[in-house]
Amino acid sequence: MRKTSSTNFKNERALDESCPLAYAIRLIGHRWKPHLLWDLFSGPKRFSELKARTEGISERMLASQLKQLEVDGLVEKLPLRPGARVAKYRISQAGQQLQPLLLELARWGQKHRVARRDRGK
Repeated sequence: MRKTSSTNFKNERALDESCPLAYAIRLIGHRWKPHLLWDLFSGPKRFSELKARTEGISERMLASQLKQLEVDGLVEKLPLRPGARVAKYRISQAGQQLQPLLLELARWGQKHRVARRDRGK
């Protein structure tokens, strides 16, 4: 749990309030979040499926990132049946709105990565 009295927390919140772009990037900016969102765009998946498809992520980190995406309203957790511990994760309506933006960002990233690699030769 983060300390809400820390200067860093207060600065982050102030920036979120004053800059919608900073807010949006903070929601998706963690190392694993774009990959998880992109994976879920193709349809709901169980925790074990996401773990198998996300090389290098620990179970603890996956659980943490999915929980944060859920809290932020980008992902929904759906029990497979009432009272079940097993669930599927799917993109929420707000998360779906990110798909075209992330696609354009991926295109930009690909172009930039190639151009940067070419400059380094």
